Amino acid sequence: MKKAAKTKATAVQSPNRWLANQMRRSLAEKLDPALGAMADYQKSLHRGIQESLHLLSDLKARTERSKKTLKQLTVLIVEGTAREKNAVSALLLEESLRHIVREVIVAKPEANLSNYVFDPSLDLVLVLGGEELPSEENLAALRNSSVVKAAWLSDREGAAETELRLVQTVNHVFTQNEENLPVYRELGCVNCRCLPFAADTGIYYPKQVDRCFSSNVLLVGSVNRNALLGELLRSPALANLQVRVIGEGWDNLGGPISPGAEEEAADYYNGAKLIVNGSFSLHRAHEISACGVLQLYQEPPDRGVGLESETHWLPYRTLSEAEGLITRYMMQADERRLLATRALMANKYHHSFLQKGQELLGTIFA
Repeated sequence: MKKAAKTKATAVQSPNRWLANQMRRSLAEKLDPALGAMADYQKSLHRGIQESLHLLSDLKARTERSKKTLKQLTVLIVEGTAREKNAVSALLLEESLRHIVREVIVAKPEANLSNYVFDPSLDLVLVLGGEELPSEENLAALRNSSVVKAAWLSDREGAAETELRLVQTVNHVFTQNEENLPVYRELGCVNCRCLPFAADTGIYYPKQVDRCFSSNVLLVGSVNRNALLGELLRSPALANLQVRVIGEGWDNLGGPISPGAEEEAADYYNGAKLIVNGSFSLHRAHEISACGVLQLYQEPPDRGVGLESETHWLPYRTLSEAEGLITRYMMQADERRLLATRALMANKYHHSFLQKGQELLGTIFA
């Protein structure tokens, strides 16, 4: 009797098991698409979380960098090429920055920047020059790196196509010429300002020069960009003075005056009693001051404010203003020398690479 009862119970359970299996198969057919979609959603959610964590980590790293004092910073300087005629010496800047930051690394222009810019201990990449672009690989590395990037351009003659490309790769732009600021801002460069290079005092310093470099008045700048220089050359105020010129376009004016070579600019500066600087270049103005010569500096017509008083340059905007200053200071040798000496001292103590480096870093990490 017990054996028969057991067999009967098994027979009753069999239809139930079959029904359960059918229900499971039916549910599976209905749930499989939903489960697949849920799995895809989970993967997408996981990727989103990972990306968010990465962004938060990057933000935290940037925040920590911003909290650092200048003495804690690690800076990478990317040199300009030797062919860049207006590029500043990376060695001069490196020596000055070593007094300000924890570590300075210098990379040659042909170096692979991927080996540097993804280092989490790096705080700033500073690209010098801009007359020639880094390689496409290095530009890509700069774009993909989260480190703060700046370009200190050698654009005193105007913004070149290479510089227009470079400024779109960095976070901060420092130009030699105020006239270039609107151009860079149109490209979306919010953080751009004029910060001229300091003078290389190994080249520009007071010295005795040969008579072939001497002049009463030296006109400096491109006549092609500044017609006022050409008008000044023909002015009666310069009629009885020995005049020399440096810059582009002077040959096109004709006459006996031929421009001096740029490579000998320091000699021409030292040989002049007075210099009229119509280049609109503050960098060139610092080079002139470093030679201990009084200069008249032509301010751009659209400049809203005057020169800083500490420069001790004599600003002018019109032909009559320049003529009046030339006439006055050619007759006042003692006053001319006094102002030139003040400009030399101001250049030494307020416009050295040490001060320029502090100003640059202070702007970026304010």
